[in-house]
Amino acid sequence: MGINFHIKEYQCKARWSYTGFKRFRERIIKSLGLTLDKDENGFAFDQDWSKWNKDWFHFLTHSDCSGYLTSSQCGRLSKKLKKLVFKWEPNDIETSYDIEQCLALIEAMEFCKQNKKKMEFS
Repeated sequence: MGINFHIKEYQCKARWSYTGFKRFRERIIKSLGLTLDKDENGFAFDQDWSKWNKDWFHFLTHSDCSGYLTSSQCGRLSKKLKKLVFKWEPNDIETSYDIEQCLALIEAMEFCKQNKKKMEFS
């Protein structure tokens, strides 16, 4: 069981377990030099949101089992993800997996942007 990305007329190959996707998003947060402070229930309260780009904020705090990203959001995020993913060193299995899946996610996001499709999370 894990997160899936659904796009009409496109088979997204990116796959993470829920735990793996959480780790992936934490890797992004760390790469951006940001922190996501959470309370004991995992909710982000008392956060300084002013440091967050709105696209990153939406992607990194988005539900991993419902909702969607618009084609415009996908286009902006794919560019941002490209800048990060190539900085990661594939020095362990988890990082290598995140890089591989992120590249598949970028490809799907670019398809969404080019074809004006939304990317649904489930």
